[in-house]
Amino acid sequence: MSAAGQLPHARGWPLLGRLPAFAFDLLGLCRQAAPLGPLVDISPGHLTLQVNDPALIGQVLVTQNRAFAKVPGSPLRFLVGNGLFTNEDPDDHRRQRRLMQPAFHRERVAAFGAIMTDATHRHLAAWPDEGRLDLHVELMDLTLTIVARCLFGVDPAAEDSAAAPALTRALAGFASRMPPYGLAFLLGPWLHRHADRVAPRLESANAVLEQFVQDLVARRRQQAAPADDLLAMLLAARDVTGDGAGMTDRQVRDEILTLFVAGHETTANALAWSLLLLAQNPAAQERLAAEAAALGDRPASAADLENLPYTKMVLSEALRLYPPVWLISRQAVADVRLGDTPLAAGTRVFICPFTLHRRPEYWDEPLAFRPERFGADGPGERPRYAYIPFGAGPRLCLGEPFAWLEGTLLLATLARQFRFAPTIPPEAVRLNAQATLQPRDGLTLRLRRR
Repeated sequence: MSAAGQLPHARGWPLLGRLPAFAFDLLGLCRQAAPLGPLVDISPGHLTLQVNDPALIGQVLVTQNRAFAKVPGSPLRFLVGNGLFTNEDPDDHRRQRRLMQPAFHRERVAAFGAIMTDATHRHLAAWPDEGRLDLHVELMDLTLTIVARCLFGVDPAAEDSAAAPALTRALAGFASRMPPYGLAFLLGPWLHRHADRVAPRLESANAVLEQFVQDLVARRRQQAAPADDLLAMLLAARDVTGDGAGMTDRQVRDEILTLFVAGHETTANALAWSLLLLAQNPAAQERLAAEAAALGDRPASAADLENLPYTKMVLSEALRLYPPVWLISRQAVADVRLGDTPLAAGTRVFICPFTLHRRPEYWDEPLAFRPERFGADGPGERPRYAYIPFGAGPRLCLGEPFAWLEGTLLLATLARQFRFAPTIPPEAVRLNAQATLQPRDGLTLRLRRR
């Protein structure tokens, strides 16, 4: 049962085939495959298909999700353990998600709005009134502070805090040891089989972070009065529809690290791309700034989201053009049909939101920055699953409400205080498609305080 010989396929190199592109330019390979058909063979050896049709994407992620598991051997497991993002067991994933879901109800997430805006105002106070800044670096620092305060109740910006060095050293050390993203997929099965040989080489990168989280969890277990942060909610969680048990310390550690990495880097990337697009489109920038200024002098809060519709439209459009999670991978766990195409067990399928969100069949002027397309007066219905910045189905990003709140409040605060202008032409911006989609050379913009 195989589909390989029946499908269009991406071009390859003489003798080497698609292996070099898959290993070192996976985004380029996905872009080449996007217009070739609903299912395209991008195999570097082991059968790998790119799914370009929204209806088929819905089958993989939603209606037939039990037939498609996470691709085993993710290198991120060496950093975040068996958290929701890397958990490959469907039943275990479902239980963990059930335990964590209450902590991410919109009402609870809304309480973190004040932390988000307070941290942003403090951070922006240190910016120059005029000059050039690498906004990607700045936003990584800012979102690190926010996620640490919301998750741990710890301010990494405090002079006596050990959180910032632990967190930044772990991420930097891990990133420096990871191969290119496509190559990591090729090495995944080997990593999975030889984890005992690979793990010690990476442990030095996150040993400090591991100890930091373990000590924090241990102190919280002994604390009489519960804290008011996400860690406290996870420690108190019970599987009321299952066995009634809570999480082990190891589970809490893995989920906290997963939330930290996901909530830190992806939000910083989304905001960086948003500011770049606004810098390139001054009229949109001024419209957003005017909407934010209409709130008055007080800091924006979760209650103001309904008064920031254009801000959310800008963020939505940035997530369309530059989705931080630019690739979703699954593997068939048994023989299955995807549409009319039979797939053998073990076949990998890739879904590329970056190319999906730029398909001219679903998006008018797909390369243009047009936030209005997400407004009430935007175009008619698009196919379901033509826009999936947070995924879909049982593995839909649990932190989506948190991300929308943080992204909208921070973007409004940034635009209300500063004007941004580009330092290079749009065509000179290079992409770094690793675990998340980042600007390859940082993101230096000119800014001027309003």
